[in-house]
Amino acid sequence: MKHYDDEDGLESIYTEDLPGSQSGIVLYTKTSGNQILRKFRKEFPVFYHAIKALRDESPFIQAESILVRESGMGLLIPLLALENKKVFFRVSVWSAGDTVLERNMERNYLSHMYSLHVEGSKIKGYGDIAILVQERFLDQRSLEIEILQLLMHCSTGILYVCSHKKMGVVTLLEKLSEKYPMKVEVKGRGGGGSRVIKVTRLGELPTDPILRGEGVSYYVRRRKIVFTTFGSVFSPKRIDAGTDALIKYVLHHETRVLPFSLYDLGCGYGAIGISMAKAYPLVDVTMTDIDAKAIELANINVARAGVASRTKVVLSDGASMVKNLQFDLILSNPPLHLDRKNLIQLVLGARRRLKKNGRMLLVVEDSRVDELREIFFDRGVYLKIAQKSSNYAILEVTK
Repeated sequence: MKHYDDEDGLESIYTEDLPGSQSGIVLYTKTSGNQILRKFRKEFPVFYHAIKALRDESPFIQAESILVRESGMGLLIPLLALENKKVFFRVSVWSAGDTVLERNMERNYLSHMYSLHVEGSKIKGYGDIAILVQERFLDQRSLEIEILQLLMHCSTGILYVCSHKKMGVVTLLEKLSEKYPMKVEVKGRGGGGSRVIKVTRLGELPTDPILRGEGVSYYVRRRKIVFTTFGSVFSPKRIDAGTDALIKYVLHHETRVLPFSLYDLGCGYGAIGISMAKAYPLVDVTMTDIDAKAIELANINVARAGVASRTKVVLSDGASMVKNLQFDLILSNPPLHLDRKNLIQLVLGARRRLKKNGRMLLVVEDSRVDELREIFFDRGVYLKIAQKSSNYAILEVTK
C-alpha cells in the first residue's frame, strides 16, 4: 500500500497489486466517480465502458437494489456505487479469494451499500436489475446458466452483461434469444474490446433444476466446493458416504508432489475428480460417465471450480473412450447395481488403463467385499483391502 500525491491534486491514493494484473490498481478513499474513471479508463476498459453505459440507463438510475454476479476482482461495484448512491448491491462471487471488494468499498466509505455472498455456483438474493461481470472463461453451457439464473432473480427482468468481445458473449446471447424469450441489445462498445449488453426477459424462463442452482457443498482441505446437481443423478442432495470415504482416504494417503495423472471412472457430477484437482495442483484429471446429463453437470462444475485447464470430461461407456490414455491413479465409486458381467468389464477395462506401478481404488459397500474379491480372484485379479469400516471398504487394484 502506498500513499502519495496524485497529479490531479488528490491525496490518499491506495495502490493494490491484484492477482492477474500487470499493474497496480488505484483507488481513492474520498473522491468522485469521474476522478476514478480517469485512472481506470486505460487499464480496465470493461469497467470504464460499463459505467459509461450504465450511468445513462434508466433501469440502473431507478434501481434500489442490484444483484451482481462478480467473476473478477470486485472493482466495478465501488465505481457503480459512487454513480448511484441510493442503490444497495447484493454481490455473489465464486470464492472469497476472487475479490477485493470489501477493502475497496470500505476505503470509499461505501460499506453500507452492499452485501457479499460467497456462493460458488448458486445465485443468492434478488434485485431490481442484475449485472454480470464476465471476465472468466466459461464453457457456453455454464455461461448460459449464469445468465438465465440472473434473469430469474431480478424483478424487472433486466440484466446487463459487462464483458470483452473475445469472450464471445454477444454471440452466445444472440443464440439464447432464439431459444428463450429475451431481447438482446449492445449498449456500449469500447475501443479496448469491452462490451456492455442489455438483456431483457420477455416471458417465463424454463424451470430446469440446474437453472435454479440446486447443489451440494463439500470441503476439501478447508476449501469449499459447490457442486451443481439435480434429482436424477446419483446422490443429488449430498456427497454420498462412499464417495466421501474414498476422497478422504486419498487425501490422507496420497502425498505426491510431482505431476501425475488421475482417472475418475463413473464421475457423476464430478465430486471425486474435481476434489482431487482442487487438492493436488499438479494433477491432470480425466473423468468419464455413461450418463450425458451427468457429463453436462460435471463440465459445469469443472468450470466453476476453476480446474478446467487440468480436467477433461468425456462421455464414455466405462473406459472405452479413453483407450489411448494411461493413468497413475484410478478412482471409482462403481455402480454396483450393474450385473456381474458389466461390472467385471467396467473394472477390468479401467485396470488396463493403469500405468506400470499404477493403482486403482474402488469404494464399495462392506457387505459386498467378499463377493467382489472372489469374483475378480477367479479372473486373476487380486483386490486388496486398503481400508475397511462398518459400512464401506476401499479396495486396491494394481496392474
